[in-house]
Amino acid sequence: MEAFFWKILFQAAIPNEGKRKMNRIVKFIRTIILVFLVGVPFCFLRTSFASQVMQKSKPGIEAVVFDLGGVLIHTSKMTFIREIGLITLLKYILTLHNPKLMQKQMFEILHKIEPLDSNGPGALSPDGKQRLPQLMQDWLSGAKSSVELLEKANDFVDAGPGLFDSGTQQRFIRTALNVMFSPKIFTKAISLFARAIKFVKQCKERGLKILVLSNFDAESYELSREKYPELFELFEEKNIFISGKLGTIKPDPKIYQILLDQSGLDPASCVFFDDQQENVDAAKQCGFNAMLVERKKGWISSEPDYDSMQKELDRLVDLQRQETMQVQEV
Repeated sequence: MEAFFWKILFQAAIPNEGKRKMNRIVKFIRTIILVFLVGVPFCFLRTSFASQVMQKSKPGIEAVVFDLGGVLIHTSKMTFIREIGLITLLKYILTLHNPKLMQKQMFEILHKIEPLDSNGPGALSPDGKQRLPQLMQDWLSGAKSSVELLEKANDFVDAGPGLFDSGTQQRFIRTALNVMFSPKIFTKAISLFARAIKFVKQCKERGLKILVLSNFDAESYELSREKYPELFELFEEKNIFISGKLGTIKPDPKIYQILLDQSGLDPASCVFFDDQQENVDAAKQCGFNAMLVERKKGWISSEPDYDSMQKELDRLVDLQRQETMQVQEV
């Protein structure tokens, strides 16, 4: 009723020409109000939707995380054989023992010295066929030094002749253990893969952050760093994560979380390269983009398939770029 009254008053008080102008003004105001009422919520919804898409999309690839052994460096079996001694090895073979089973026999001895922790991370031997002995896990995590490990192993070997087929086997196993768990001999046996430095540099030149996450005892790491400064100086010290300094080993999820916490990286922004399947699987469970590094056989030796590593890195970077473009289009 009140609205009707004001309408009558408005018509009576304003001349016809004025009424027409006023009607145009009123229509214009109505249009502005309509656009505001409809357009603002639409813009809000559109912005909200784009925000949700951006939140769901993966962050861009920012970093490459490298394992050391089997990815950037390798060990020479011939170095270990020379350190054990050809005569010792020949005596071992002549007593009808297969040297290819040496690792298996040593692992069996180590398992007897200290049983596996059922709650351990589940680390495997380099060939992925055996559980890594608890003593070795303790050594790699820094819980035991090489001196402590060898003292315990040698005492067991010396006190248990009934564990061996002969005195020759006993002496051989003792020598092999002392060679295998010597940081100096281990460092002597390691070498860089031919394309290791070049590949790391290529990643760095792309503007990617480069990190190391490796199962390495602390003493061997320091000696290796001194031996190959041309490799380790490519990495910032704060970006090198060594199990012997962190108190745990791969594939324990804790070690991946330590890297993320200290580097501030999102796991989805990282590409992780490792030559052990269980480590790759654990990294994926933690949210990393992870790839198993396989060997590419050559005429004389084999090395990691850096071409496949490069392709996987390119694929992940391109995928992220496409997702970013789709979000921008929204």
